[in-house]
Amino acid sequence: MDRFPPEGKISFRDDDSKGGISATKDNADQELIEAYSINPYVMVEISRHRTSARMCYNLVDAELGNEAEEEIGELRKALLKALGEIPVSIDRKNIEINLRKEIEKYFLEREKSVSRESMDHLQYLFTREFMGYGKIDPIMNDSNIEDISCDGVNIPIYVYHKKYQNMKTNVKFDSDRELNNFAVLLAQKGNKQISISDPILDATSPEGNRINATFGNEVTPRGGTFSIRLFKHTPLTPIDLVVTETASSELMAYLWLAIGHGKNIIITGGTGVGKTSTLNAISLFIPPSSKIVSIEDTKEINIPHRNWIAAVTRTGVGEGKFVSGKSAGEIDMFDLLMSSLRQRPDYMLVGEVRGKEAYNLFQAMTMGQTTLTTMHAESVENMITRLENQPLNIPRTMIPSINIVVKESIVRIGGTSNRRITDVSEIGQMDPDTNEITFNTIFAWDQSKDMLVMTGESVFLEGLMDDFRQRNEIISFLAEHNMGGYSELWKYLIKYSLDSEKAYSELAGGRKREGGPDA
Repeated sequence: MDRFPPEGKISFRDDDSKGGISATKDNADQELIEAYSINPYVMVEISRHRTSARMCYNLVDAELGNEAEEEIGELRKALLKALGEIPVSIDRKNIEINLRKEIEKYFLEREKSVSRESMDHLQYLFTREFMGYGKIDPIMNDSNIEDISCDGVNIPIYVYHKKYQNMKTNVKFDSDRELNNFAVLLAQKGNKQISISDPILDATSPEGNRINATFGNEVTPRGGTFSIRLFKHTPLTPIDLVVTETASSELMAYLWLAIGHGKNIIITGGTGVGKTSTLNAISLFIPPSSKIVSIEDTKEINIPHRNWIAAVTRTGVGEGKFVSGKSAGEIDMFDLLMSSLRQRPDYMLVGEVRGKEAYNLFQAMTMGQTTLTTMHAESVENMITRLENQPLNIPRTMIPSINIVVKESIVRIGGTSNRRITDVSEIGQMDPDTNEITFNTIFAWDQSKDMLVMTGESVFLEGLMDDFRQRNEIISFLAEHNMGGYSELWKYLIKYSLDSEKAYSELAGGRKREGGPDA
């Protein structure tokens, strides 16, 4: 490698003359708000339009050394030819090693000296092109981004930034062919297909991100589209929900007890409010030794339990349909639910209740099957209405098998959008005189204080207040001391499940040593 002497500091482009993604040129209308690096070769510039106050997200590529820049087209052809001969079964690490060898071989055969810095840069560029997500790969690796949306050809891609919310980017797809090829790439990464005959894609990427895409202008007249919801590699924990003020320590203690006592819980809310993330987080409260089965359309649930079967639906093949309405080989939520019930799990996690499988799920709940799930509904009343009508058709007598309803929302606080659990209710029995289903709101969000407060008396907590207070102290302590790391919390929950008093005493001892209140 000594034949590639290092060069000086990498510089970043401020124009697109060399084909890279570039920042918007400085002018009187743009105010730079923040800049940060994603990796040594790409940085992000966040700017605000002075007149409209519109926020912009700009990717800026580092300049490549001139000696390598001129060769990039021919080098791509050589690499495509060489990599095409590598068996598909070889893992990414080995492909990267082969990629580096081929890049070096290309320049050696032409007796051209290329710096080590340019060599590393080329490896990054072709790794992101051949094995990553091409021009949006840097955005995929920006930990601040939660959602990436493409609305069509020659339309700027939009992102949802944790700090700045929705923003237009300086990235776009320039042709139908380029965008359609990218949709096919997304389908391949999700082990699915997308085409003119089947133009809608719903899949999960190898990294666990949720992908929705359309092909061509079959269903979207402005060309193909895609939306990628990015999920953290390390899932949120109940402590994370408290630290971010999505929930309170009291609520997490309440749900900890409820899950341990086999209560059925449904998390409701609109699209993108964080229902699945919350479901995943509170699933950590399921006793470690439990047998769990999860069923989803796209894989999003990720838990550390060992005795866990994760089931995902599968699309069929061919265009023909059977009498059932399904294609050959199709496996839907109903199929997975029936299979799951035969496995006699202690807990079932259902990604979302929305189809014919709901009736069987509620039958199982009425017979004692503990279930945690989500549903699109804006209130308890709205949830009941949805359950009773098409396509769910749940008899009203079955609905009280749901014990607890947790509603999550996106609310405006100080001009910014934030996720909050806004109310939690216990479902009662059906009134025999009025035929109405009663419910009691236990927690409600106080907008003036931005705080989730306990507003009602819980029927469930009767006789469990000592356990509730103890768990509330534990959650509060862990949140205050930033001890909510995924592995760290899981180890503590295992310890607590084996000997709750010993685990609590150890934590209480730590509080005393730090001068905190006595346990």
